[in-house]
Amino acid sequence: MMKTLLKTIVFFLAISCISDRTSAQMFAERIEGDYVISYTLNQINQYISTMEPDLRGQALYDRLAYERFFLRGDSILVNFTITGNNELEDVARMNRQGANFHQVLDGDIYYAGFVQIDSLLRFLTRFPHTTIKMELEHVLPTNDDEGPERTNSITYETGILNPNAGSGISIAILDSDWTSYTFSMNNGLVPSAFAYYDCSSGTCILTTIPGGNTGCTTWNGCVGHGTMTAQTVFDHAPAATYRIYNTPSNSARAAAIQHAANLNVNIITCSQSGYNTGWNDNTGVICSAVNASGANGVLMFFSAGNRNGTATINGSHWQGNFNDNGSGFHRWAGTDIVNNRTTSVAPDDGFHVYIQCDNDGGIFSVYEVQIINTANNNVLANSSFTQSRFLSWTNSTSNNINVGIRLRALTPFRPQFEMWTHNEGQYQYFSTTNQTSSPGNCTSNPRLLTVAAVEQANYHQSNPSAMWYSSSGPSNNSNNSVALSGPTNTTVARFSSTGTQFTGSYGGTSAATPNIAGTAAAFWSKHSGLNATHVRNILIFKAFNYKNWGASGYDDQFGWGGTYLFSYNPANIYMHQISGNSGIAPANGVYPWYSLKDIHNMAPNNRHVIMLTHDTETVPFIISKNMFINAAGDPGTNKRIE
Repeated sequence: MMKTLLKTIVFFLAISCISDRTSAQMFAERIEGDYVISYTLNQINQYISTMEPDLRGQALYDRLAYERFFLRGDSILVNFTITGNNELEDVARMNRQGANFHQVLDGDIYYAGFVQIDSLLRFLTRFPHTTIKMELEHVLPTNDDEGPERTNSITYETGILNPNAGSGISIAILDSDWTSYTFSMNNGLVPSAFAYYDCSSGTCILTTIPGGNTGCTTWNGCVGHGTMTAQTVFDHAPAATYRIYNTPSNSARAAAIQHAANLNVNIITCSQSGYNTGWNDNTGVICSAVNASGANGVLMFFSAGNRNGTATINGSHWQGNFNDNGSGFHRWAGTDIVNNRTTSVAPDDGFHVYIQCDNDGGIFSVYEVQIINTANNNVLANSSFTQSRFLSWTNSTSNNINVGIRLRALTPFRPQFEMWTHNEGQYQYFSTTNQTSSPGNCTSNPRLLTVAAVEQANYHQSNPSAMWYSSSGPSNNSNNSVALSGPTNTTVARFSSTGTQFTGSYGGTSAATPNIAGTAAAFWSKHSGLNATHVRNILIFKAFNYKNWGASGYDDQFGWGGTYLFSYNPANIYMHQISGNSGIAPANGVYPWYSLKDIHNMAPNNRHVIMLTHDTETVPFIISKNMFINAAGDPGTNKRIE
């Protein structure tokens, strides 16, 4: 059955993290009653006005597709009313051009049905200050488990030969907010057999998961971020063993990583970010835990975060050198000493900033960070610091307030700095590189893989775009930080507090990360002789050879490419001629072999040999058995050798 949700559209929304879910999802909880809200089209027009005219229609269509609204061909299903306008003549002219808007009593305009994207675009640009009440039909897919199909782990969980994907693999899920876990568990959406640990005190304590919900009327806030992460992993690996950790802070995540590693879990997945953990790579409590767990052979997947921005959508991270205006204040651009939040702060809402500085050889400057009212330059909150600071402010008035950030150096030495805001707005000035936070800076452990996001509907394209919000590298020490890309917007949340079942979608790098962790679990469960390094190398080399998106080789936004498995076949064996894999695999071929010669001489007959690297063997040998060769990076050379 097709599942639908009426939801208001705001095209300019951007995305940020700690829980790394999209602000489009966060926006849902602000809509009351019948999900209708009023706003001016000038806000939408900001998103498209800077684009070349011939690109605007496609940009709007892409944005609608990203938000997963009901598109049919070049049209979208809408239901809206325009109130208080005096541009009826222009509406009539648009009708003659095929817009098909309708006039009703008292001068109002309404439309219900499909409208062409181009007509909607003309409407947005023609009436930038008109107040509108709009509903768009938001359609969730018939199949809400696209993740396994997109990464091809679906071939590891269906069929007579492999009905129990994830069997034998232990997965630790680090997250917070487990609302509606009980409802999801009773409906078979998340693991029903698991151990739950609360690590909020810095010590992980075995307890009962708080998985209820009360008084919910929309999915967001009624299905917890952790619940959705668990559901996404579970889609790929329903037969795995699960350990679930409540980790609302950096110290809690560090404790959980150590606890899970001590229990010898195979995989850790976490869709949370840590800020102000230290400027350099491999600093902070999370990296200490990550790097210490390396000896346990754990494969770890962490989200890259949602802090990026584009030429038309602002981001929520800034990094660069301090640029003194002559009075001690940092100039963000030109003579501007204020970095504005792009939207005002509503009553009872807040704004915050995480900020940290490069010590540049152990010498720290003293700074003062300020949140100011941009209407009168009054300081709303401020704090001095040397290495890092978290500063927050709550709007206790009854009015919307426009705010910005100022940074002042109180001592002469002024190194570079960076700052983030988490799920509370975007910056006027922002960076498009170096956006990953901890543990994306834990570069000493090669088995930690940071995951970027690609829209699931575009995942099979030859060179798709990363999601515009997906954070990119490199790290502050110029090391690779993003390792792999995964599909997002793949999972549908379900909840019920009144007997009626509601639904909503889950996206961001928060969804991409458990998709890749679950994919790794499904694969590993069918190749049980592999270790964490083998699985990591196979995932990376497969991405590099077949979905190497972005720049050739490694790319700071996509990493090595999109994660995609070879279809499951009991005859599959892997050849990986790389340092550290110089031994000869056992006769059953469960972990990578070093050369074709070894495979020919020792592996069983009729193997499907997947070459992750080219074979540099120069000594010829006589082939006397059947082998199907899948050559790395060149599917056209696949051939059967008999």
